Amino acid sequence: MGTTDVVNPFNFLVVQKGRICTPEHSLTLLAPITDAEIKDAIFSIPRHKAPGPDGYSSVFFKDSWHIIRTEICAAIHNFFRSGKLLKQLNQTLITLIPKIEMPPNVTHLRPIACCNILYKAISKLLCTRLAAVLPHINSENQGGFIHGWSIIENILMNSTKSNIYFNGVKNSIKEDIMRISGFTEGTLPFKYLGVPINAGRLNKKDSQALIDKVVERIRGFGNRKLSYAERLVLIQSVLTSLYTYWANIFLIPKGVLKTVDNICRNFLWDGNPECLRAPPIAWEKVWCPKSEEGLGIRDSNAWNVAAIGKLVWWIYTKPDTLWVKDKMQVGFRDEDWIDKGYKECQYSKMIVAGVAQFLQLQVLTCNILEWVQ
Repeated sequence: MGTTDVVNPFNFLVVQKGRICTPEHSLTLLAPITDAEIKDAIFSIPRHKAPGPDGYSSVFFKDSWHIIRTEICAAIHNFFRSGKLLKQLNQTLITLIPKIEMPPNVTHLRPIACCNILYKAISKLLCTRLAAVLPHINSENQGGFIHGWSIIENILMNSTKSNIYFNGVKNSIKEDIMRISGFTEGTLPFKYLGVPINAGRLNKKDSQALIDKVVERIRGFGNRKLSYAERLVLIQSVLTSLYTYWANIFLIPKGVLKTVDNICRNFLWDGNPECLRAPPIAWEKVWCPKSEEGLGIRDSNAWNVAAIGKLVWWIYTKPDTLWVKDKMQVGFRDEDWIDKGYKECQYSKMIVAGVAQFLQLQVLTCNILEWVQ
């Protein structure tokens, strides 16, 4: 079974040329785990999460902590001392959740891993320790999984899996770049992590995939007799997350967001993406927080505008990140980039438009630096 291949020996000299752990980082990673850290890890697990193979959810551990804390802490301390874990604790239940009714193949099933609470706590402790070190050793072009960094900062080039795209570049220059880099030329539009990428502004046609995904997810809930409260939870936890990822990258067309809102509204009141009868409550009222007698559903357009406005904050507060360095070369070179950037770069144009909506201005001439300060 399988094939053999020659593997080159590991070259430590190459590793040392990049970012490596300092002695201080090593002390942080090797410091003994405390009982307080164990308690924080267990109590950070949401109460509603499904239990693992042992049948216990985090509710049991939290409510019984004053009784079982000594045994739980001893078990976790033993793992970090010995590096060994009981196979009973290392078991995981894999549950397949259908995305649509009667899924025809495996791609229409979403795997959910149900782990034991002690296993989750150990994983959280390891992640917490690594989170203190990773920002110092991680490359600036790979930060999508580090707290405070964004997926838009990720640039990992692989000549076998990546293409290079040009716009308004002479053929001679393109050939030189492709020859030196080893990349082949790609064509627009294309999709990156499920998001459409093109040379112009995102339009309704490009966003149809988002609408289809929301409708598909609702149909995946099947013909279950869900209550209003259950449908509300699905909107807040499932449907809203579908456009949140897009909203952090693009200024989504208002017509698309209105369509998504209409689909969510229909699902809330009727259980289907289409509904002909009038809703009992205006959707603007549903947007209000529960403290103001609303349902707390997120205003998709306001969220999109706020997410794009956050990129402006990055320009002034994160000058060392790779994304900001790139934008400062294209469209944001001067303090008055709100005028120049709007004309020079399509992505800059989108950001400025988002800021204008955020400030509720009719013209794009305001001192953004003063606003940020």
